[in-house]
Amino acid sequence: MSTNLLAPRQADAVAHVCAALSHPTRATVLAALATDAASPVRLARSLDQSIASVSHHFHVLRRAGLLRAAGTRPNRGTIEHFYALSPAGEARVPLLASIAAASGK
Repeated sequence: MSTNLLAPRQADAVAHVCAALSHPTRATVLAALATDAASPVRLARSLDQSIASVSHHFHVLRRAGLLRAAGTRPNRGTIEHFYALSPAGEARVPLLASIAAASGK
């Protein structure tokens, strides 16, 4: 019987991305950014979640290398930060639909 094992570095990379996408909000954020850059403030409104919560999810996705900074803009006396998918994030978006379809939900 032959097995196809991932090399340890590959397994680490897969686990890192899976951990980053393990929360439904993070998967939703990644999918939402597939069409355009956005800020945590704007997505928080769309998702009906707190800005702090959505900002945390952006931070996790950025640390995982799935998001990149896409600019800033003044907004009511603060600076609003915008993010877009990194090349690694762009490569993962098609997997979201495949995973959802495979889950049967």
